[in-house]
Amino acid sequence: MIQRIQTLYLLGIVVLTTLMMCLPLAEFLCGAETFNLYGYGLRSVATGEMYKTTVFLAIMLVASALLPLVNIFLYKRRMTQIRYCIVEFVLLTGSVIMLAVHYVLFYRAFADFDFYALSIKVTMLLPIAALFLNYLAMRAIAADEALVRSVDRIR
Repeated sequence: MIQRIQTLYLLGIVVLTTLMMCLPLAEFLCGAETFNLYGYGLRSVATGEMYKTTVFLAIMLVASALLPLVNIFLYKRRMTQIRYCIVEFVLLTGSVIMLAVHYVLFYRAFADFDFYALSIKVTMLLPIAALFLNYLAMRAIAADEALVRSVDRIR
């Protein structure tokens, strides 16, 4: 199970989506106050108070972190693994879209102030890297399935 390359790809997806939940995705400067956008909400840096929550984004990120973890242990059912990779692709794409929507909404909310600035963190690129790892895992699982089918044909 661990010796298969797709297991490493799936573990990489788990790590990347977990990092998206823990690390700030964007930073908004509004006057004298600084806000960080996390996977679970918008939090003030100075007070630590949560201003807005992004519940659906958090649910999608948690689901997209748990699904590859479950997928690792389904190594005997490769077609089910491929289906779960497709579901993971949909979840990651949805989280990228939802992340962009929340970023634009918070950008518009802070644009009304006299002084504001924003910065995108490197963490915003993690879902794209997770999508790439998901593609690689799906391709490796499909290659394993093709190998098993070719061996069965020879018998």
